[in-house]
Amino acid sequence: MYIWQNLKSRTKIKISTERRQMRATGGGTFKKYPLTNEEQDMLSIIKEVSVDGNVSIEESHCAIDLPTKSDVEPVSTR
Repeated sequence: MYIWQNLKSRTKIKISTERRQMRATGGGTFKKYPLTNEEQDMLSIIKEVSVDGNVSIEESHCAIDLPTKSDVEPVSTR
């Protein structure tokens, strides 16, 4: 079980690191992390969603209005 989790985690890290670097360079040169045969097999088993997340779902955004200093009344201490 531990070997499976370790291989899965290492594969996901390699793939996501390479993709993140590729996006950061705007398509220029970036460091490649070649996958071993075992990691390639792992990638064929795990879904792309587990590596990248579900790209067809738009990320949610939340806006919170916090009071400013002028909106808060001072508290007296006795």
